[in-house]
Amino acid sequence: TTLFRSYNLNNGLNITFTSNGTIDQTEWNLQPNGTVILRFYANDSAGNIGSSNITIRKDIVEPIVNILTPNNGDLNGVIAPNFAVELTDVNLNASWYNLNNGLNITFTSNGTIDQTEWNLQPNDTVILRFYANDSAGNIGTSFRTIRKDVLEPNITVDLPGNLTDVLSPNFKLS
Repeated sequence: TTLFRSYNLNNGLNITFTSNGTIDQTEWNLQPNGTVILRFYANDSAGNIGSSNITIRKDIVEPIVNILTPNNGDLNGVIAPNFAVELTDVNLNASWYNLNNGLNITFTSNGTIDQTEWNLQPNDTVILRFYANDSAGNIGTSFRTIRKDVLEPNITVDLPGNLTDVLSPNFKLS
């Protein structure tokens, strides 16, 4: 018959239990990010002690999202801008971006902003936000504020009028 059951995390405090359950949240919170060794102990009425352990990866750190391009304030026209990001996480799972909190667009490598989504953005400031999550569900994000200008300049010819002369005419534009 088993008389005593306990476990510890990384050789810390032994916690007694009587049935299957959940790891003590306080002890779990005390563990660092990374590898955690969960070791179980049991002894029987004859004084025999058995143990078994399992290695768990605790991941409480969100991925790092570093935007290389575009830069804050970059001016872009009709053609959607290129982007380059560095994503850092041991357990990286997915990455995506959106423009002005619109449709999330997944990506697996650096490239060009989706042209259709770029076309839907107003002629003004555009917030470009990148996201990455890891297999533990942690989400990292970073954003850039870029500008979109697709309006053609308005040119009015003030001079010359319809006159023709031997001398080349002066011109005036506004």
